[in-house]
Amino acid sequence: MGRKKKFIWTVLVINIAVAAVVALGAAGYVFYEYQNLPKLITVADYKPLLSSDIFSRDGEKIGELYSKKEGVRYLTPLAQVPETLINAFLAAEDATFYEHGGVNYSAILRAIWVNVISGQKRQGASTITLQTARSLFLSPEKTFVRKLRELLLAFKMEKNLTKKEILYLYLNQIYLGQGAYGVAAAAETYFRKTLDQLTLAEMAMMAALPVSPGRMNPVLTPARAKQRQLYVLSRMVDVGFVTEEEATKARSETLVVQTNKNYKKTGPYFVETVRQLLTKELGEEAVYEQGLKIYTSLDTKAQAKAIESVTKGLREVDKRRGYRGPKKKIDLKAENAVTDHLTELATSIIKTKRGEFELLEDGTVSLSKVDKTKTKSVLPYYLAIGEVVEGVVTQVDDASAVVYVDIPEGKGILPIADMAWARKINPDLHYGEHLHIKKPSSALTAGDVIDVKIIATKYTPSKAKKTSAKQLLKQDDSFADFLHFSLEQEPEVQGAMLSFDLATKDIVAMVGGLDYSRFKFNRTYQAQRQSGSSFKPIVYAAGLEKGLTVATPIMGSPVVYGTTNVEPSADTRATEDGPSEVWKPENFDGSFTGDILMRNALKRSLNMPTIRILEKATTTFTAEYARRLGIVSPLNMDMSLALGSSGISMYEMTKAFAIFANSGRRFVPVLVREVKAQDG
Repeated sequence: MGRKKKFIWTVLVINIAVAAVVALGAAGYVFYEYQNLPKLITVADYKPLLSSDIFSRDGEKIGELYSKKEGVRYLTPLAQVPETLINAFLAAEDATFYEHGGVNYSAILRAIWVNVISGQKRQGASTITLQTARSLFLSPEKTFVRKLRELLLAFKMEKNLTKKEILYLYLNQIYLGQGAYGVAAAAETYFRKTLDQLTLAEMAMMAALPVSPGRMNPVLTPARAKQRQLYVLSRMVDVGFVTEEEATKARSETLVVQTNKNYKKTGPYFVETVRQLLTKELGEEAVYEQGLKIYTSLDTKAQAKAIESVTKGLREVDKRRGYRGPKKKIDLKAENAVTDHLTELATSIIKTKRGEFELLEDGTVSLSKVDKTKTKSVLPYYLAIGEVVEGVVTQVDDASAVVYVDIPEGKGILPIADMAWARKINPDLHYGEHLHIKKPSSALTAGDVIDVKIIATKYTPSKAKKTSAKQLLKQDDSFADFLHFSLEQEPEVQGAMLSFDLATKDIVAMVGGLDYSRFKFNRTYQAQRQSGSSFKPIVYAAGLEKGLTVATPIMGSPVVYGTTNVEPSADTRATEDGPSEVWKPENFDGSFTGDILMRNALKRSLNMPTIRILEKATTTFTAEYARRLGIVSPLNMDMSLALGSSGISMYEMTKAFAIFANSGRRFVPVLVREVKAQDG
């Protein structure tokens, strides 16, 4: 063998050896990656992160808790998924699913050809098996290693699982936008329905999502989502899953698309309290990832009444201070200024308050729901009697004592009687009807953007109070198309409410503030406020425990208390021990009584007798008695304790009074009634 041939053979052998080493290395790496894939031998190995649902005691869903790693997911057996919905996904994503072994090679070649010819990526070839494998890797990276893992996992799934089991994984795992993972979560998110309630049109819309949950999202891009839905329906006809007649009917169906769950409207402070309690007791993993069913004490009817009462009370208190003025002003001379503002407002109301819109056959969005079977109403469907809505003042008529206001898709009249409180704010003047304004122009001008409450769907003079327009309106039938408004403003003051069911010990209502979206602070238990006269019954109860009776005469004469070793103030006097601050309590009206029976003193909530009772019971014993009633906040250990000078939470005080109402028996309020794991 010549030197040249020997060299060639040497190079050849080296190349073969290198190729063998590379091949072995690659094979070893592939084997390593295969061994480190997610364990999927049976469907029991599939353990996704599941959302936990929170229910009221009357069975209504009031909230959900889920991991920040993912979103909302509910595990649904394949038997509970409608066959039509399965077919919609097969038609849209992988019509040959039952024929290939995880990878559709002909589809890959076709996609390569189409993309090369078009010069851009217009077609993919990802099978349902590959999509499932991809979704099981939480990392969004697009690398060769990830593609390899997806391919290997797809082969592993096809080897160990049946086609139905792969479909089960796919339909529960796939991300479908708006934070929804799996078809059950998507059905609730987009249509507020369970899977068995979906129509063919809604199923096709859901099957349109996997290709791009962001770009095909009916909430974010309704027109594009509609086009993709039409494609899915056409594919279902082509494959033979539905008839052309069924598809045509589905194409023309108007879809009511949900934009948010609006659970925060029912009991946001309550749900947050449940979350805090359970994460402390069970741990975050159980609460956010294990699909718990949490049954609580909340009563949705009582909660609605509580929210209504707190809101009404705070608005009334806020009005006593006067009117802070319009939210902003609009130039009525500017073209379409009012129309544009109200259209934008309508869209906002539908998406945030109402939480839904209609997606029409042509892909456009409807802002009003028209039902020709019902009598025409001047009130748009997304607003209701009693709601507060933003409007624009279009005319102020002092002669008729009314203001004309336009709201989204509506118009109404605001009479002077329903805005008389709107005086200018003056802290030096106390509230009273003598301060009420006499004409609308004292508070409003044309172009003002204001809040109005919808009082009625028809304005009639008989409902106006002492309006000078009464006779005029009787002769004018055109007012039948006007809503009746009252002037409102967003309260600056805050309040709270807590309600117990004494029979079951359930916490049936909890309102921690006016607006949870703006103020997360829960005033029912996080806020400590001076209890004032509400603490007096505790003082009296301590007195009874010390031997007093309801018929014991109590002295109601004046008394002066001094505390030594304090800095001098304007109200101090000198003593032998040095300067002393003086406290001279008195009754609310400044009067004093002689001897008064204990029960009468409590009935009249008198200060002086209460202080005398505290003297007899002692501050130490009274504080201990308060502790027995469940009050844990620090208490002022001086005579001001009698008049509620200590900061105590609403929860503590409500629980203490519940013991009185419960005939003195211990009362432990119930927040969570029952928690069930995924297996029941």
